[in-house]
Amino acid sequence: MPNINLPNQSKNEPYKYHWSPKPRIKALLMNPQGTKLTVVVDGYGVEHQATSSKNGMTLPIVNNYLGTRVIVYGIEGSTLTELAQTDINGYYVDSYMVGNNVHIVTKMRLNTWEYFSNPLQRWAFQDITNDEYIAAAILKAEEIMQ
Repeated sequence: MPNINLPNQSKNEPYKYHWSPKPRIKALLMNPQGTKLTVVVDGYGVEHQATSSKNGMTLPIVNNYLGTRVIVYGIEGSTLTELAQTDINGYYVDSYMVGNNVHIVTKMRLNTWEYFSNPLQRWAFQDITNDEYIAAAILKAEEIMQ
């Protein structure tokens, strides 16, 4: 079995805000000629998840950023040789192969609360009237969208 490098999840790293799964092989796909093996591994991207720090919480706008790793191995006899490796956004959903073409389906979502909704909540604008809140929230929304 080929060696798959796991991300560093040591106790010396900052506390992870999100669930940090261990990488797991989700699919093994071989081309029709039997000369290439594609391995799809889910559970990567923990290094991009939220961490606590002296500056507070930092959350990525995209959840499951670079969360799926795809590794292509060449097969020669009983030897596997890594040919290519890439990380793609999202968590693994499904995959299939048509001829020599691999199709991988992943899913991800945007963290709209932290970046778009939360800064516009009424409680974030204290000691102003409702009309002042509406005007201030519009300005804040325009600032966020720039």
